[in-house]
Formats: sequence, C-alpha cells, structure tokens
Amino acid sequence: MKMSYSEKIVAFIDILGFKELIKQNDFEGMNDIYDEFNKMVRNAGGYIEWHFELAKEISKKTPPYPFSQSEQEIIFFSDCVVWSYPMDKLSQVSFAHAILVLCQSLSVLQYTLFKKKEIAIRGGISIGDLFLKGNKIFGPGLVKAYELEKKAKYPRIAFDEEMIKSRVSESEMKKLDSVLSYDYCGFYYLDIFKAINLINKSLIAASDPIEKTTLHENLNMYLDLIVPIINRGIKNEDCSVRIKYEWLKAKLFEIENLQYKKIKGWGL
Repeated sequence: MKMSYSEKIVAFIDILGFKELIKQNDFEGMNDIYDEFNKMVRNAGGYIEWHFELAKEISKKTPPYPFSQSEQEIIFFSDCVVWSYPMDKLSQVSFAHAILVLCQSLSVLQYTLFKKKEIAIRGGISIGDLFLKGNKIFGPGLVKAYELEKKAKYPRIAFDEEMIKSRVSESEMKKLDSVLSYDYCGFYYLDIFKAINLINKSLIAASDPIEKTTLHENLNMYLDLIVPIINRGIKNEDCSVRIKYEWLKAKLFEIENLQYKKIKGWGL
C-alpha cells in the first residue's frame, strides 16, 4: 500500500502533572483524563454546552460545530495527546469560526480537568502534512505542533502565527480577539483569562442585583477552580514547575479590580 500525507489541523498536547499520577499508580485518574479528551471528540458540539457560561460570554450564542465526530482522530501516549482533523473535511464555515469553536472546546476541556483532577494542559496547534494509520503517526504537521507546544512553555495552548494570519481576515480576527492573545515570541495562544476578565467587567458594570449575583457566582465558579491550583503550583519545590504557575498567577493579576476575595497573600 502506498503511503501518503494528508493536510490536517494538528494539536500536540502535554498533560501537566500526569507524571505524578504515574508515580502514584493512579490508573483510574489517568484513564479519567483520557476519557475527557474522548468526550470532547464523541460529543462534538455538545461538549461546549457543559461549560455554559464561558461559551456564552465568548460568543453570545452556540455556534455550529465544524468538526464531525467520525473525522476527528486522537492518539494517547503517556502524558501526550495528538488530535488531528483533515482540512478538506471542514464544514462549510470560515477557518476563523473553526478556530473559535476549537478554542471553546479546549477551554471546556481545561476547566473540566481543573475541576476533576486539578490538572493543567499545554499544547501547540498548527496545520501541516500528517500520516496517521494504525499505530503509525508522523509528518511535518506533527513536528510543527510539537515544537509549538515546547515554545508555549506555560499552561496554555499555542496557535501557529502563520496558520492564523494566512487564513483569518482582519475583520474575522476581531472575533478571535475574544479568545486569543498574542505572545511576542511569535504565536497566538488560547487565553482562558479573557472570558474571566469579561465576566469581571460585566460584574463591575452591572446595576441589577440579580444579574450581579449571577455574575459573581460565575466568577467564583471559575476562580474557585483555578486559584487553588495556582496556590499549590507556586509552592512546588521544582523551579521548572513553579514558574508555570507563577505565569498563571501573573495572568490573574492582569485583571483590573478583580471581584474575587478568596486569594490570600496575593495583594489583591
């Protein structure tokens, strides 16, 4: 059989903290994490609905899901996950829309892993040629995604700058500004703090007591997941681990007048 490449969107994801589960022989915990990734693929667009408020704050409506379940491919090996999707199978939507929905799904995944396992993820997403059949996977698309994941350094999902700039118009980029930030090392990244910042701003501006209470509950829901993980991470004896969570803490500090009072010793 002749082997050939296919052009695909490729995500390479590192599950941070997975090695500790291996050391503890926590087979159930490791399997639960893999299951969350599989749910994202199996449930397709329905997966976003779990994360109701974040999805609403980002898009204000439930967008059509451009990735069919049957065409998504996912491979696990230890603490690494590779997800891919053929470019020629994308539904009839703009590439910007596909990236927006992918960001929403990955946001749900990250918050779910925060909630269930107190685990963070780091990844790289690019487009390139990939061969994937059975237990064989290789190609420049995978290499690009892997190198981008290493470049990301902190707990975040990095997106190839060339991929975004060559396929997303200036007007469409304004929509992606709600979920992506730019790093001057040369890539965009999924910024989960943008939605939190939006909720915080809405809370400050709200005058209706019921709306204010709802927004406060939503803000607390997300930060009650993130803050304990940051607190534990910045106390880690390993400097290479600690720096990752110091970055998350710094991102939280960027939010002006944060309406969250459960942080102790952070000067907020």
